[in-house]
Amino acid sequence: MRILLCQAGHPGLSKISYPMADGGILSLYHLSKELSKNHKTYLFFLDGNSSSLREVLNTSAFEKRFFLDSKESSLVRAGNILLLASKLSRTGYPRLKRIVEEEIRKIIEENDIDVIHCRGLYMGLLLANFSYPKFLDLVDCSSLYSRRSLHLTRSSRDFLRYVLMRKAEKYLMEKFEIITVVSPADKRFLKKSNEKADIRVNRNGVDMSLFSPSEIEEDHPNILFHGNMSFPPNIDAVLYISREILPLIRRKVPDVKFYVVGTDPHYEIKKLAKDDRVVVTGFVKDIAEYISRSSVVLIPMRMGSGIKNKILEAMALGKPVVTNPMGAECFDSDTKQCLAIGKGSREIAQRTIELLGDRTLRVDLGRRASEIVRKRYTWEACSARFEKIYKDVCLHR
Repeated sequence: MRILLCQAGHPGLSKISYPMADGGILSLYHLSKELSKNHKTYLFFLDGNSSSLREVLNTSAFEKRFFLDSKESSLVRAGNILLLASKLSRTGYPRLKRIVEEEIRKIIEENDIDVIHCRGLYMGLLLANFSYPKFLDLVDCSSLYSRRSLHLTRSSRDFLRYVLMRKAEKYLMEKFEIITVVSPADKRFLKKSNEKADIRVNRNGVDMSLFSPSEIEEDHPNILFHGNMSFPPNIDAVLYISREILPLIRRKVPDVKFYVVGTDPHYEIKKLAKDDRVVVTGFVKDIAEYISRSSVVLIPMRMGSGIKNKILEAMALGKPVVTNPMGAECFDSDTKQCLAIGKGSREIAQRTIELLGDRTLRVDLGRRASEIVRKRYTWEACSARFEKIYKDVCLHR
């Protein structure tokens, strides 16, 4: 089968390197490797003008790559997503839409494409009326993300974003016969707008060549949070830990260190390093090493949607993970048994204290976590589920 994967970029992608901090590029990279074992895959990337981004995607396994950088796509690049979503969900942004459709039509004709794998809300809006076998891989539910942000910020901007994203997703559910997301929570939220929509869950995987248990000794006692540290849900999680959870942990474990590991730390996070027991690393070459040295990986989320790749990575490395119900919502019941879950600040702190005080408990929880990730959260399994969807889409045709 010949598969064309279509994706639009966004402002932060100019800084992407591998291992990638961006989940969308991470999954695109691994899907190309797995799908290309049995199929010919092609990439169309809107706004792919970044040299570092192209370097990453050029190491992927696509048969051919087509990058388009147009003036109109600056709406995406500049992050003016509210205007983009509102215009496209009503009538389509005519010039940009025409440019993209013409480019994709040319790729289809020259390469005899069988099916289009359309990734992300914005690319979905651009191709909503494009007549060809296709499905929409939303990845995350943007309106759920916006609603949770609104719950914390109460800002008019987040309210407007929520309304527009909800409207755009409802529009897309009418235009695409099959839609995929990475979390059951995203599916449930989308279904509220259209109960009849065919929405399927296909979770991400983990690159086990990078995230496998090692012999690195833990630097006890320390807790760690990792991820892209300019991403609002991660910023909020780190500040939540430092202000509400860490003080409770330090009552019982006063010498515990808190590591914040990840690229582009926000200025509020940099300020935390004034405490000599808090380490803010910024970009690191080998994030797996830092995770392996941690005693506990602490990931309580109050914003965001989709699946938490950071939790999967820590579990794959055999580290005990403490999270909250929102952090664990994307996992099935068996996977949740391999996590320590607390509902509020005190419960999260208590779970962390228990693990810090019991090495046997840490090792056992980490071992079970690593085993279940190896069985259920692989890119091979993820790509196999997409292969079934490609067949279903072609049958619809």
